[in-house]
Formats: sequence, structure tokens, C-alpha cells
Amino acid sequence: MKNKELVNALLVQDENLSNLIDALDTQKRAIIEGKYDDLEKAIANEQKILKTVQEEEVRRIKMITEISNSNGMNLNNSSLDELLLKGKEFIGEDYKTIQRIRESIKLKLHDISKLNAQLKAVIELSRNIIKDTLMLVVGPRNQAFVNKRV
Repeated sequence: MKNKELVNALLVQDENLSNLIDALDTQKRAIIEGKYDDLEKAIANEQKILKTVQEEEVRRIKMITEISNSNGMNLNNSSLDELLLKGKEFIGEDYKTIQRIRESIKLKLHDISKLNAQLKAVIELSRNIIKDTLMLVVGPRNQAFVNKRV
């Protein structure tokens, strides 16, 4: 029964990560298009999703610990990788399903990493554009003021 609960928790986390990807992509588009209101909404949505991801992670760790303890496994940590490595015979028919969801989660985490790098680049470019625009407006004598503000 615990195995099915773990599968369901992993499916929920997989969906949460899909939602996070959408929120990050929305942020990127909002920055590029200069839509401040959309950016604020996307950031608020991202914060909610991150909270849910964190709660699901705590739930997943608890389930893996319970599965480990109930089957007499001695896991060094409560990672899914270690459970799959040491507990294949205890997981049974859900092993392939868990493995498939794990791979999906890994791919989504990689995509999130790429999106974060893109967001960082877009934000840095935006800051430089703002800084250059302010320099044109206030003049070179006020460069220290502009550097403090941007």
C-alpha cells in the first residue's frame, strides 16, 4: 500500500514541476515583453508552487522512510535512488512505474535549471539596459548614483 502512495506522491511532484516550468517560462516572457503585472503574478505563482514542492518532498522522504523501516532496509538517506537500488524486491510491480516517474522528474529538474539560467541572463540584460538608459538621462557625472540604484 505504501508503494502506491509513493507512486501517487511522485506523480503529484512531477505535476508540480511541470507547473513550475510553466511559471518560470511565464516570468521569462513577462520580462522580455516588459509586462510587470504578469511578472508579479508569475512570481507569486512560483512561490506557491515552490511551497507545494517542498511539502511534497517532505512527504516523499517520510514515505521512503516508512517503506524502508517496514521492510527492514537500512537506507543511509531517504533518497529515491537508494530505495530503488536496495529495495527493488520490496517495491515489486511498482518498480518500473517509480523508475519512469523518477526519470520524468530528472528531466524536468534539468529543464528548470536551464530556465533559471535563461532568467538570470534575461534579468542581467534588463538591468544593463535600465542602467544604460539612466546614464543617458542623468549624465555621466551621476554614475555613482545610477550604480547604487540599479
